Amino acid sequence: MKTFFKSTLLVLMALVTLTSCAQTKKSHRKKHSASTEKVKKLSPVDKNGYFNVLNAPQTNSTYSAQSEENEDGTFTTKIYKGKTLLQTFKHDATSGEVRFIDMNFDGYEDLFIGPAASRNYSIFYLFDKKKGSFVPTMQDASLNGYFLVNNDKKHFVSLSSNGASSTFYEIFTWEGNKFVGKETLMVFSDPSDFAENDVTTKYTLIKGDDYYGPGSVGCVLKRTNNLKDLPKDWQKIIDSFDNMEQ
Repeated sequence: MKTFFKSTLLVLMALVTLTSCAQTKKSHRKKHSASTEKVKKLSPVDKNGYFNVLNAPQTNSTYSAQSEENEDGTFTTKIYKGKTLLQTFKHDATSGEVRFIDMNFDGYEDLFIGPAASRNYSIFYLFDKKKGSFVPTMQDASLNGYFLVNNDKKHFVSLSSNGASSTFYEIFTWEGNKFVGKETLMVFSDPSDFAENDVTTKYTLIKGDDYYGPGSVGCVLKRTNNLKDLPKDWQKIIDSFDNMEQ
């Protein structure tokens, strides 16, 4: 499964040459802490049923976590059970904000590090009930953007951008302990900028998270200039991001 970060790069290489969307900001070695327990109902959710990950709790009674930026720009996250150090992870990420939220909908809070901005990366450590510890979904931070979670639909949605010219919304679901991109909506403020790459409309809806340009076969689900032509769920997702509290 190609990650959203990788797919975004593929999109940009296929459409236009831009500088990297990752703009790492030094946090001057700031420390961020949080902890976890059996998950409670997400609150508050908006009128579309989405919960803003930025509102996820950072305190709890069973586990705690602390993330600190290293000299080389990576992060070290330490997880404690009480006062005992349980696990230590080193990872690439551009946000050290630690939160606990059930990202894979199994009833237990997972460790979520990030996000801090639409171009900053995030990483998940899923809680393994049998082991009583956390397992990374992958070794490196790989998803960028803000996130909304919909517990009823059992998916989460990322919003990222590469400047004013393009915005990407992606729906993620789970296959076991791995997340997969289900659909991606690419929004271009001026489609004519990408005409040579077969982009003719403001909205392009694709399967999954891979788009290789006009040579793609069966990848594009819909091209339109009118948001109302897309499934209503996309209108709700965009509305939720437009109204999210940051």
